[in-house]
Amino acid sequence: MHITVCICTRNRGDSIDATLQSIREQYHSDFDVLVLDQSADDRTEKAAAPYVRQDSRFAYIRVRSVGRSAALNHGIARAAGPI
Repeated sequence: MHITVCICTRNRGDSIDATLQSIREQYHSDFDVLVLDQSADDRTEKAAAPYVRQDSRFAYIRVRSVGRSAALNHGIARAAGPI
């Protein structure tokens, strides 16, 4: 079963790499990952870029509105999986 993982983040560019690496190493391979970034800088975008370039299951989305609910609404709109 396909799973969409929505990661809502703001100003956590230093920690997103470990999160994305952990997801990529999961035994379940039928997933996609949406990094929904509300950061004030581009550190998260830069950290996510290698995953997005190398693995079509990963996507980076800049969300201009601030707040977890706003980011999740963007994620739900782009979710490919039923979970």
